[in-house]
Amino acid sequence: MSGREAETGALARFVVRMASGMVPGSSRREWRAEWHGELCHVCRTRSCDPVRFAMGAFPDALWIRADGLSFRQLIPRGSAVRCLAALLLLAAVGLLLCVALPGPRRAFSAVRDGAPANLVVISSDGYAGTQSPSISLAHYREWRANGSHLFRQVAFCRPEVRRMRLAHHPPAEIAVAVASENLLRVLGFSGAESRSGEGRLFLSRSVWRTQFHADPRVIGQAATVDGSRVTIAGLLPEGGWHLPGQVQAVLTGDGFGSLPSTANGYVFARLRSAAFPKGSSAWPSFFAEGNNTLLEYECIPFNSIFEQPIGIFLFALLAACIALPATTALRLGDYPEDRGRVTPRAGLRRWSFLLAKLALVVAVAGLWSFALAYASAAAGSSAALYIQMGTAFPGLLCAFRWALHDQRKRCPECLRLLSNPARVGQPSCNFLAWCGTEWMCQSGHGLLHIPELPTCWFSTQRWLCLDASWASLFPSGGS
Repeated sequence: MSGREAETGALARFVVRMASGMVPGSSRREWRAEWHGELCHVCRTRSCDPVRFAMGAFPDALWIRADGLSFRQLIPRGSAVRCLAALLLLAAVGLLLCVALPGPRRAFSAVRDGAPANLVVISSDGYAGTQSPSISLAHYREWRANGSHLFRQVAFCRPEVRRMRLAHHPPAEIAVAVASENLLRVLGFSGAESRSGEGRLFLSRSVWRTQFHADPRVIGQAATVDGSRVTIAGLLPEGGWHLPGQVQAVLTGDGFGSLPSTANGYVFARLRSAAFPKGSSAWPSFFAEGNNTLLEYECIPFNSIFEQPIGIFLFALLAACIALPATTALRLGDYPEDRGRVTPRAGLRRWSFLLAKLALVVAVAGLWSFALAYASAAAGSSAALYIQMGTAFPGLLCAFRWALHDQRKRCPECLRLLSNPARVGQPSCNFLAWCGTEWMCQSGHGLLHIPELPTCWFSTQRWLCLDASWASLFPSGGS
């Protein structure tokens, strides 16, 4: 054999050795010997290039590895990994709903982006006054003329349903915010300025897509809104769309001047920091004359309105934690002082699994309650808060109960669900011997005894570790 042939054979054997790393250890020696025999035959007969032939060892080793593995071996039924994977999948679906659905997406962006610290909505009835138009146009005009010591800017809008007509498009009734010229500037929409004395309509992106099929040519065209001629001036940014209610467009200019002075609407303002010094936890407020009486008006920050979902969920979480001890026993069971095979490392893994499970159920309940609430109600509305509270509290309570019950039915060493329940004893002999249900760990780590009738000497479930003499009854080990 020449030197070149020896080098080629050595390289081919090295390739086979590299591929053998993917073969299970129990059959690796036999697999490598078989491939070396095939290489010797190839080198002796010179039927093909030994290195090219040896490259076929990689797909062969990969096939053996894949054939030896199954889903049940990778993630056994009842294992902790499968449980956490299922919870993670539910949380991912909830997050997908929050991002995909228009209502939850707008509310999520409002919570995420926030609003300027000095941007407020003025109300005469606390938070309830932000849910419906409550400030008259006459009060707004008075504050705009004489309130420069309180506000840097102040704007007004009144939601109304108006009929809109545009050439080559069917007429549609849309929810329009009839507003002052500076509303968009006060709300922070810098790219949507309005000029005084001109009827200008700014469409939300949702109505632009649904009513006008996302046609860019509608921008700049003339339209009629309840018989008044206006110009479609542009689109409102989808992020930061914080007007109360299901407003689909903003109309400024001529439409605002036709409103009577008694018309009620929303008033938004940018506060002067000097007029409302910080330091008080309450909402800023001021007094103004109305109906021949002195009334107090509260300036409710936008951030407090659109951060309500966080506060509601935290309140639901606190309420669920308080109600849990009244509905569910918190003890996980009785474990003997001599833990046997339950090592401290296994105990740490057990508690880590419980904490991870609780964190995931909190995320699942939070995301799903948020998606259900804001898919059916507008951001900032009382209805959305009631729906979120009504779904988050029972969801969290049931999830916590399930997490504790699931933890009690798991082996403290391998964290797999116990199986093979068996009835033991008789109720009539309860004071002489225990009576209840016995669960078994499939890997042979121990038995769980759950009493049918709790007594003073056997009030909660007990774990019994099995010694090495039981190993012959569980040949599968942990599979």
